[in-house]
Amino acid sequence: MARPSPISPRLARLLERLHRGLGRLDRGVHAAEVLNGGADLRRGPEAWDELRTEAEVCFVLSTGRTATATLAELVGTSARIAAHHEPEPRLVTMSYLAWEGHGDPAFWSEAVGLARDRAVLAAHRTGKLYFESSHRLSLLAPALADRYPRARFLLVSRRPEEFITSGVRRGFYAGHPWDHARPRPTADDPAAAQWEQWPPERRCAWLWRSINERCLEFAETLPSDRVMTLRCEDLFTREPAVIDALFRFLGAQPPSRRVVHKVLAQRRNSQVGTFPWGREPDWSSQEREHVLAELAEVTGRLGHA
Repeated sequence: MARPSPISPRLARLLERLHRGLGRLDRGVHAAEVLNGGADLRRGPEAWDELRTEAEVCFVLSTGRTATATLAELVGTSARIAAHHEPEPRLVTMSYLAWEGHGDPAFWSEAVGLARDRAVLAAHRTGKLYFESSHRLSLLAPALADRYPRARFLLVSRRPEEFITSGVRRGFYAGHPWDHARPRPTADDPAAAQWEQWPPERRCAWLWRSINERCLEFAETLPSDRVMTLRCEDLFTREPAVIDALFRFLGAQPPSRRVVHKVLAQRRNSQVGTFPWGREPDWSSQEREHVLAELAEVTGRLGHA
């Protein structure tokens, strides 16, 4: 039975339409590929599945606010990588429904395929790795791994105090347009009882821990060669060892040092001031230290000092 959520009044109709439309739209995608000259797909769905299981892909898992726009631009400098940051559809509501526990694994595997198969196969057919960065992917990681058996995952993290500050300035849980689909405690989470009394600082701290815990647990289910962790502050050191390790994981040659410095100097989507619905963090040093102490175990697992 579906759990209540901020979007539950529309949930049943949405899932019903998705289930009903999935097969029809998949058939439409097959037909479009054939009409566009996809000779290898004229053999039918079997060829589609074969190509999907062969495709090289890499998905970035993060809380957001972790320099993933800049990261996508950096890896996109490689001729071997088709890099995308938050492509359409952006999977905002879809990922929230998955977080809430609606739908079974098979449904979500088909749903992410409907959203991404075209782009993944377009990259594959030109000999490129499909790379996508979006914080919504963290909520869909098992489905992505099921849909694309060769998928690699890059877990990018940021120090919790920096993420919390950025989230509060952006208005997370305080009127931000995506708050309707931002993760929040489910009924079995002890934090649910305190959620309404928490200020945005505590809510952003909960979000940081919950998403990173889920990503770490997911990473433990994968072979070591399919997952890499990256602290976003290490990316901006521009150290050759960090950049080389990243591109080695992706199976591509790293760009020149000049290109690396040029891209990382941009800091795409960086925080500038506060958003209209945001504010500066407003908590005492004692409260701040208490919250950071609660996050210490996950902080250590991610390698942040």
